[in-house]
Amino acid sequence: MIVDAKDLNIEPSFRSNREYIRLFINTLIKEVGMKKWGRAQVQYLTEPAHLRGLSYSQMITTSNVMLHIFEADDSLCLDLFSCKHFDSQVVIDVVRRFFNPSQISTQVINRGFSSGVFGEFI
Repeated sequence: MIVDAKDLNIEPSFRSNREYIRLFINTLIKEVGMKKWGRAQVQYLTEPAHLRGLSYSQMITTSNVMLHIFEADDSLCLDLFSCKHFDSQVVIDVVRRFFNPSQISTQVINRGFSSGVFGEFI
């Protein structure tokens, strides 16, 4: 699932607050019924200037979660890749709760050679 959100209506300091973003990712993973695997990678990127912001990646047992918050235009991009089925509305709800964006755009891409092929193994 790909989520783009803009005009984040949160305290500006939360956009680069590692603990707030960690809480968001942990809540998201829990609410979609996934499990973290390993340690998260969190980096504050400063260059190029138009991409400045916090990047966060977390492996999950069924794949990964990636997040980048762009300071220049007050937006975020979130990718949740999983071989396990999850409710995309839950993802949207968690993004709204933590970031209260004015707009959200989503796209769900089903992977595999047939519908549900990965779900049979996980």
